[in-house]
Amino acid sequence: MPLLTIVIPVYNAENYLKPCLDSVAAQEFTDYELVLVDDGSADGSGRICDEYAVRDPRIRVIHQSNGGQAAARNRGIDAAVGDYVGFCDNDDILHPSIFRVLLENAGAAGTDISACSYNERDMRGKVSHDRHSGETFYLSNREGMEQFLSREKMDIYVWTKIYRRTFLEAHGIRFEQGRNDEDFLFNYAAFRRAGQTVFTDRALYTYNVRDDSECRMFYKKDLRRYLHNTLYRTYKIESGIRREYPELLSLAKRQTIRYHIMMIGRIIQTGYRLSEPYFSYMMRYLRENRRQVIAQRNYWGMSRLGISLLLLLPPRWYCFYRRILEKVRK
Repeated sequence: MPLLTIVIPVYNAENYLKPCLDSVAAQEFTDYELVLVDDGSADGSGRICDEYAVRDPRIRVIHQSNGGQAAARNRGIDAAVGDYVGFCDNDDILHPSIFRVLLENAGAAGTDISACSYNERDMRGKVSHDRHSGETFYLSNREGMEQFLSREKMDIYVWTKIYRRTFLEAHGIRFEQGRNDEDFLFNYAAFRRAGQTVFTDRALYTYNVRDDSECRMFYKKDLRRYLHNTLYRTYKIESGIRREYPELLSLAKRQTIRYHIMMIGRIIQTGYRLSEPYFSYMMRYLRENRRQVIAQRNYWGMSRLGISLLLLLPPRWYCFYRRILEKVRK
């Protein structure tokens, strides 16, 4: 039985799937199985998966009706037989040493989660998120949750991590279907339960940012669902932290405030009409937490005037003001 199962959900990815699969084949660590979950692709992605499986006996392909990324990842976890489970998105690139490093760190520390960092590359080839210390950190349960909330060293994505499979099974940790940003909820559940996490601050994964990707365009396609799911996620995490890690509540609130401000910005781009009652709820939350909003205004990248208007204007007026401001800036 392989030591590692790599799960890749595949959906309409024929234009960029092959480089991703080639980066798996180039891994220094070879004792793995690759589970490709073709999630009802309408292009040639399923055929590409089958072609690679014919060439490499370590590859298994599961074809299923379209259920979304969370469903595809869960199907991969259910099919996994490796001691550890790792993930990759179908348009990204793995560094040749990623799984060797993650598994060596996990084995040395006996951890439930082993993590690294990543580079970000846009469609023009510009690379960002490229400063890393190279240090390795061993985190207790509380320290892991603190990093999950602060993101000062470690990110929240599942594709920079491997998880002990028996750990996932013992706690029933799976992706919540029908949600956007499901990595947050999966890792929130994982870090709540993890005894220890090891993190190496090395960029061993390349996240390719596509302007037309589903995760970047989702809020424009279905604004209300995006608002509902994001508020669900921030509320679930903040209320859980309030109960279980009260000393970390200010970090949880900081993340909630950050995403409320981000959502308000997207409402202004797409229109106020479809945003209620979510818009008023977010404005009320920000005003109830005005001290932290004002004290950490540099974290949100807002001026004193911008913060003042956000906290003082009625929601509809604030939306109108921001739309006028956007037009002036253009």
